[in-house]
Amino acid sequence: MKVGVTFYQNTTLELRNPESMSQLATSTPVSVYFKTDKQNGFLLYLGNELGTHRKIRRVRSDDFLALEIENGYPVLVIDLGSGPERINSDKFVADNTWYQAVVER
Repeated sequence: MKVGVTFYQNTTLELRNPESMSQLATSTPVSVYFKTDKQNGFLLYLGNELGTHRKIRRVRSDDFLALEIENGYPVLVIDLGSGPERINSDKFVADNTWYQAVVER
């Protein structure tokens, strides 16, 4: 597999918002491939700008989702309007092997 981007400590990649941003406020598919040997790290953050809930119909809060690695395991932190919730995976991923994380809301 050819790798398009290599990340080092303290590097980030920020993508432009898609044309269908208002539709993504209520339905958001996210997929990411990753490989790490680190026990703790941050994979991705997807969230609305502060005040978005006042600009888009059917959106009641400035929600977000974040995917992290904690103690070698993926953790999804998601807030869809009623406070953040944590979803812990039981799959150990800090073994320098390629994985795909898929989140659909």
